[in-house]
Amino acid sequence: MNRPSLHPSLVGIVALLAIAAAACAPADGTSPASSTQRDEGLEEATGRDAGAPVCDEATADVWFVSGDEAACEDARGALGTWRPTTRDAEGGLAFCTMTWFPDVAAPADVLALRTRLSAIVSAMAPACNGAVPEPAQLTEIAYLDDPSAMGTNGCDVCGTLMTNGWMKAIFPAEAKRRAFEVSMTNGVSRAFQIETTPSATAAVFRLPPPPAGVSYVPGRIAIR
Repeated sequence: MNRPSLHPSLVGIVALLAIAAAACAPADGTSPASSTQRDEGLEEATGRDAGAPVCDEATADVWFVSGDEAACEDARGALGTWRPTTRDAEGGLAFCTMTWFPDVAAPADVLALRTRLSAIVSAMAPACNGAVPEPAQLTEIAYLDDPSAMGTNGCDVCGTLMTNGWMKAIFPAEAKRRAFEVSMTNGVSRAFQIETTPSATAAVFRLPPPPAGVSYVPGRIAIR
């Protein structure tokens, strides 16, 4: 029985497809790496999630800011303005997310923000993992090794504790341990370790309940 033959035009298409497939195959005969494999390779090589934004302090367009309330106000830069897109304020202190809004397609003027904040009691850290602080857990510790060294080995203005017991903290380079001490109205202090991912530059958490009839003293908290 005679078999039907392919139309000449179909033969040509099949040949072209075979040539293209051969050209795309690696020379060693292995199959090309999938996008997932490439992402895993990037993560292994760089130590970060392939989908995470690169944290470049020179060009970051979102920053966490903690300090006096004036630190969380609009700041004009070259061809744009820094504006607080989230803001918690109480007792003259504030914690906010400052975001760059360019007038045109202009890079973030980080120097303008730094310059303005240098005249205000404040601290800042780039929002590497998103525009909201990372939820964190606390582990109570007996004490800080040397609370008197906060000013040199920590950040005196990096934590903001509200009267409702919620606290936000940023982690610049000098806040290496990510621990703090908080006073209570009975004159006793408690110390905590903030448990976060290593890449977190800010965290939000609630302090455990204080003893009955006692409350935490809200305000600025040093992060060591």
